[in-house]
Amino acid sequence: MSNALQSFLRLPGCIRRQTLDALPQRTPVLRPDFTGSATRQAFSNSSHVFGQARRTKRPPPIPTSISQGPPPPGRNLPTGRNAPPTTALSPLPKLTSYAESLLKDGREVLLYKGPSHRAFTGTAIICGGLLVYGAWNTALLPSLLEARESDETKKSGGAMNWITTSVVLLSAVGLAGLGTTLILAPVRMIKSVSARAFSDSKGNAIARLKCEMTNPMPFMKRRFIEVSPSEALLDRQVSATDIDFTSVPLSAAEAFTASPKPFAEALTKPKRNPVARAYDALRRDVRRMFYRDGFAYIRFPENGGNWKLDLQNCELLDNGIAIEKLTTPDPKKGVGAVALLWRKYMI
Repeated sequence: MSNALQSFLRLPGCIRRQTLDALPQRTPVLRPDFTGSATRQAFSNSSHVFGQARRTKRPPPIPTSISQGPPPPGRNLPTGRNAPPTTALSPLPKLTSYAESLLKDGREVLLYKGPSHRAFTGTAIICGGLLVYGAWNTALLPSLLEARESDETKKSGGAMNWITTSVVLLSAVGLAGLGTTLILAPVRMIKSVSARAFSDSKGNAIARLKCEMTNPMPFMKRRFIEVSPSEALLDRQVSATDIDFTSVPLSAAEAFTASPKPFAEALTKPKRNPVARAYDALRRDVRRMFYRDGFAYIRFPENGGNWKLDLQNCELLDNGIAIEKLTTPDPKKGVGAVALLWRKYMI
């Protein structure tokens, strides 16, 4: 330590304070603040940074997606090559919804493809037609019996004849109703359901469902119903249905949409003989005709009514989860005798 500094330290405190106050004031050194910058950043020489902070003005703050208040006085953001990239501060949009992740490409995606109903339609028409024909013959039975009876028999058994006629007519009405139910089993079927995303005026993605209906008669124009997911009401959980259908994985959604042929390959050698397979098919079709076994119902409250999804031997995307996510559970699927007759037997 030099002699001058030692002599200065030996002086009284008041004299030392007066001596220090008499010295000219220095410009304070500004230290750069890197608290708001990204973590990955290359730092340069400290003397160069300090000199640059004194010579240049503070640059405007880096625009970010998060609103920030004004910087405190004396804060200098790094410039030049030390400036952090803007992509690290602006978060990218994330696809959190199942529908958005499925329809993010903007292409049409097939959700459901119904099986062929030619055999089922033929079986329903034949069985229902036989019952209706039997009801017609039953209704003619009282008139045939009345023509064979004599006048004395009619006068003696008036009450009995009325009871017999009533029973026969009620039986005919029941058979006709049952036959009509069987004939209506393959009616109002949905052939395919697809989804596609559209953009509205604000740029938001909106999903739309496009349902193709089966033609009740040949050479008829195909009918399509296009609705939003909130307007398609599904009455049950399709993925939990214990029935035989083919599940298409999400990775094969594009091929499933583009190919008109069945996605699943047919067996080259069936495991059972034709008689056993015909018996199983007939038993399955009878249950579908009488109990509507294996059907799910979609209701379009605005312009479509009730339609059936045939889950037996159909093809569903992602085990049926896709069509569940893009529809709405039906809050008014109906309970009681009237709903059972209307929803389960008349459509």
